[in-house]
Amino acid sequence: VGSVRIGAGVGVPFGDSKTVPYVKQFFVGGPSSIRAWRIRELGPGSFLKIDPVTMRPDSTQPYYQAGDFRFEFNGELRFPIFSYFKGAIFIDGGNIWTLRKDPGREGSELRWDSFKNIAIGTGFGIRGDFDYFVIRLDFGLPLRRPYRYPEGSSYWVPNLISNMQLSDFNPNIAVGFPF
Repeated sequence: VGSVRIGAGVGVPFGDSKTVPYVKQFFVGGPSSIRAWRIRELGPGSFLKIDPVTMRPDSTQPYYQAGDFRFEFNGELRFPIFSYFKGAIFIDGGNIWTLRKDPGREGSELRWDSFKNIAIGTGFGIRGDFDYFVIRLDFGLPLRRPYRYPEGSSYWVPNLISNMQLSDFNPNIAVGFPF
């Protein structure tokens, strides 16, 4: 059984507000979104927080990325394995952007060439499909990043197959179908 989803949304400040409240902003990543990244890890746009000491992507901070515009697509193919267990393969893509320039997050603004900032991930999973609920364990793998790191490199993850490690996969556990 296969399923496909495409979604987009925009949040616009109301009245005298200059920004949409944080809790109402969009985010991507996690078990019900782009599974190759953690919740709020991705975006906005091509923004990537760099640690000033190591000059590498900062992974010590909690993820908090949110934006005003979201575009996302997902596809999943589920197949029986045995009894209550089903397997799945999937592909997810998308990102979030800000509607205004944000000096603290370079590259976050939605522009005419923002299609370059679409992240793509794939993966596989197993489902315990019981009559009243579904338990999912998915492993997402980034294929295309929304930024170039190191600077000047490709958006596509280099040497994906030849250098693949278990740590390259992002595990997600959830209850219910992703969409």
